[in-house]
Amino acid sequence: MSKKEVKKETKEETKKSKFKELWKSPFYNSLFKLVMWALFFLAVIIIGVISSKAGNNIRTNYNIDDNEEETVEVVNYLQMKQNIVSKDQDITYKVKDYYINGKISNNILNATLEDNTDIIYKFKYDNEKLYQIKKNEEVENTKLLSDINLKYLLPKNIMDLIDDPKIIPIKSADEKIYSYTANNVSVSVYLGDKSIEKIIVLDNQVTYTLEYKEAV
Repeated sequence: MSKKEVKKETKEETKKSKFKELWKSPFYNSLFKLVMWALFFLAVIIIGVISSKAGNNIRTNYNIDDNEEETVEVVNYLQMKQNIVSKDQDITYKVKDYYINGKISNNILNATLEDNTDIIYKFKYDNEKLYQIKKNEEVENTKLLSDINLKYLLPKNIMDLIDDPKIIPIKSADEKIYSYTANNVSVSVYLGDKSIEKIIVLDNQVTYTLEYKEAV
């Protein structure tokens, strides 16, 4: 063993010896214990502060989530009926052998029509007349869709029909379907969370399956 190692070991033994002597002293014994207790309580306080901050962060995130849930827009049935008339709608209709896809804006329908002959027509319906569009020109066509009731192509006409206060709808258990009967016409209105998504009309043994989506 080198002289440096001997001196280092001697110093450590001397420190241990002094500590043992101080520990035997009632004054220093109490002082050491007081310091250890102080360190213990300091550690407890630090842990408490860290835990409190973590808890606040969790509560803050939870409150943010709650607020987001609280701000989810709730649309009642009356508002849905107003929206389907006032807002632009992308539509997909199935009537007899007709498939109609298009858009309703300002109570005017512009769409394409496909029938069982696979011929596709472009047309426009303004609640009074139906026009076939050829080479960007509108030509009135009274024969096109002549075997169905054109008024059901626009949701405003359906809303006018079912908004009679004398007609009381039958609601499904989850209140997602409102069913009406008026003048031998059956109307079922299917609701999504925020809007009317589908209306089925049965009139004169013809079924109109009318699907809607608010245009972006």
